[in-house]
Amino acid sequence: WFTIVGSLSILVTWQILDYAIRVANGANRLAVLANQLDLAMCASGMGMFDHHVGNSKVHFDAGMISIYGFDKAPGLVPLEEWDALVHPDDRPRVRDEMQKVWKGENVRGKIDFRVIRPDGIQRDIRANWIIERNAADTVVRVTGVHTDLTDLRETERQNWNSSERLSMIAEKLPGVIFENEATDRLDPKLLYISPKCVELWGYTDEELYAAPMLFYRMHDPEDIPAFVEALERGRLTGEPVAHRYRITARDGQERWLDFHGDISNENGRVYTKAIVLDVTREVEAQEQIAKEREISLRAQKNESIGQLTGGVAHDFNNLLAVILGSLELLGDDNEPPMQKELIDTAKVATLRGADLTKNMLAFARQAPLNPEVLDINN
Repeated sequence: WFTIVGSLSILVTWQILDYAIRVANGANRLAVLANQLDLAMCASGMGMFDHHVGNSKVHFDAGMISIYGFDKAPGLVPLEEWDALVHPDDRPRVRDEMQKVWKGENVRGKIDFRVIRPDGIQRDIRANWIIERNAADTVVRVTGVHTDLTDLRETERQNWNSSERLSMIAEKLPGVIFENEATDRLDPKLLYISPKCVELWGYTDEELYAAPMLFYRMHDPEDIPAFVEALERGRLTGEPVAHRYRITARDGQERWLDFHGDISNENGRVYTKAIVLDVTREVEAQEQIAKEREISLRAQKNESIGQLTGGVAHDFNNLLAVILGSLELLGDDNEPPMQKELIDTAKVATLRGADLTKNMLAFARQAPLNPEVLDINN
């Protein structure tokens, strides 16, 4: 009997010790897991909180302590101490949301707000939570997670500032910034175009996003082959593309545009990034300069012709005076030798007049003065 009782005592004791060991091991594993969770939460900028109804303190884990910069161990934190860190501009909104939560109006929810930590650093926070009710359907507990979004918000602000600067530049340019995917030439996809496009083509950006082929319909048909060739050359060589072409806008007006862009191949797709400038005034100014230059050249030519005409008239008058004088002397003189001399003089003057006339015709027709000896018989 004593042997049996002793054996049972040993067996019970062993069972108790085994259970205690298993409980201790489980507690150790839970502690390890909890520690790993705390480390993961801290590393990811997240923290957990737990708030029971009627309690003026909220339980913060290590992640929450790290987010808010508290110089204390994880545990209970007075609610007013946390509330004091909320940015003054956001505090009314956060308090109003908390009241709705305790009333049970927001079972699951989130809110973004700013806090100013004890070290003076401002952080952007997002809070997510879920409420727990009792049998009387009354909220008794709120549990949730706070996430530090400061880095994300800063990136968003930088991107927004960059977009704002790009928009300001686009608004000041006398043209349009655009990007499209032209992998399929028959079905191009417009990725971005600045709103100023309506001033060039007469279509809004929404209309051009919906129908990119409008660009080709307004493009001068005779120029399209040259434009496509320039784009293809840029795609093959990687060199920038510069091309001037004419369009007929939506309102029927003709405009001249300068295309400056790059064609790139990215992951098997072809992208075009370019600036299109309105150079209509420049082209019109160049045409006006060309017209004025032509008028100036014509005026200079007329002046030259006037000077030439005056000189020719003077020389021709001299030749006619010689001929007329010789003929008059012939009428008064009956001596043959003298008549022959006068006739020769008239002939010479006549030949000079013929040469002068020939030179005038050559100048008028812009013909070269290259006389050649010809054999008429041949």
